[in-house]
Amino acid sequence: GKEHTLLNVMDRTVTPMGGRLLRRWMDRPSKDLAEINRRLDVVEELVGNVITRDDIRRVLSKVRDLERLATRIGTGGANARDLVALAESLHVMPELEETVRETTRGALKRLALGLVDLGALEELISGAIVDDPPPVLTEGGIIRKGYSETLDKIRDTAARSREFLASLEASEKEKTGIKSLKVGYNQVFGYYLEVTRPNLHLVPDGWTRKQTLSGAERFITPELKEHEAVILKAKDRMASLEYELFSEVRDEVAREIPGIQQ
Repeated sequence: GKEHTLLNVMDRTVTPMGGRLLRRWMDRPSKDLAEINRRLDVVEELVGNVITRDDIRRVLSKVRDLERLATRIGTGGANARDLVALAESLHVMPELEETVRETTRGALKRLALGLVDLGALEELISGAIVDDPPPVLTEGGIIRKGYSETLDKIRDTAARSREFLASLEASEKEKTGIKSLKVGYNQVFGYYLEVTRPNLHLVPDGWTRKQTLSGAERFITPELKEHEAVILKAKDRMASLEYELFSEVRDEVAREIPGIQQ
C-alpha cells in the first residue's frame, strides 16, 4: 500500500495523471543529469513563486483524468459524460497556458508551448452534448437543442403530441362527466384512459377496452391511438438519432487523441 511510504509523503498532486507520473519517477529515477537539472529548475521556480504555484494547482485541479478519458474514447467505450468531462478539462487549458507562460524558467515555458490548441474540440462537444447527460447512450437526452435540425423537429412533434395528451384528459372528463378519469401509460399496454368501476356506465360506445384491473378499466380511442403512435415512433427515432449523432461526435474527438494526450 501507499501508507508509510516516501510516495505518500511526497504526493501532493491534484490530478490522477500527476499522481501516476510522480509514482513512475520515484519507481524509476532518472539518471540523465540534464533531465534531473531541468526538473530541479522547475521545482526551484515553483517553490520560490507561491502565487504562481497556487494558481497552477487551482487550474490543474479542474482537469479530469485525460489519459484514461483518451483511452475510453479511442476504444469506443466513452459515454456522453466522458466527453463532457473532456470538454471541461479543455476549457481550462488556455488559463493554464497563460499562467505557466508568466513563469521565468524556460523548462516551464516549454511545457506551456507544448499545449495543443483544442478549443474547436471543446466547442464541438459543448455545442453537441447537454451539460448533464445520462450515463446510458441509447435512451436519448444527450444531444443539445439546436445541434441537429432534424432532431429538433422530431422533438417538436413529440412535444405537440404530449401537449395533446395533457389536454385530452381535461376534455374527456368534461365530455363524459367522469371526474376521476385519467390518461396514463405503461410499457406493455401503451397509453390509455382509465375509468374506475363506478363510472363504467358513463364510458362512450366508441371506446375500446384495453385492460381490466381490479378496480378500473383501461380504454383506448382512435384519437389516443393515433397520438400514441406518433409519440412512440418519435421516441424511438429520437433515441436512435441521438446515438448516431453522439457516435459521430465521439469519432471526431477520437481523431484528436494525439493532441489530447499531448
